[in-house]
Amino acid sequence: MKVCACAVILSVFAAFITVPSAWDNLRFKIGNYDIEGETALVKNAIRQFSAHIAGFYDSGGAAAGLNTIPAANMVKRRIAMDIRDLIDKGKVLAIDRDKSSVKQILFADLTHAVAVVDEDWFSQYQDAQLRARKPLSAKKAGFITVRYFLKKMWSRWIIIDYEVYLRDDEMMPVPFEQFLQW
Repeated sequence: MKVCACAVILSVFAAFITVPSAWDNLRFKIGNYDIEGETALVKNAIRQFSAHIAGFYDSGGAAAGLNTIPAANMVKRRIAMDIRDLIDKGKVLAIDRDKSSVKQILFADLTHAVAVVDEDWFSQYQDAQLRARKPLSAKKAGFITVRYFLKKMWSRWIIIDYEVYLRDDEMMPVPFEQFLQW
């Protein structure tokens, strides 16, 4: 019996030595992890995402801008396709975030977080062909709630998906099983 107990202890010890995130996982599970620091990093990723998206739409989707967006490739592709569709219609969407208010950040584990953010945006369609960008619509205010799904990859948080709701809409339940597989 002593041999078996020693083997178990050595196996656990070996796992903690060979798996770099093992100590962090343990600290996360027992509530001794720097959640405030991770929360600040998640907020920063969302702030960067919004700023880069605004610039990307305003520029008409200059391809060089894609690499600056802290997002998964599928999110970037979705945005690029949306911009391409607008340009094919002769439009550019000029957007500007006025205000963001983080309502909630939930950490599912060390590498997955969900954030709910109220965002106020101003948008206007403009003519894509003209350098002066003649307005094609009135400037509109949009008040939305965005649920961001984030994953920590390469030591930074990136947006792997997002859902947009009107302020008063009820959100769908978080698909944790699917989300944790991303």
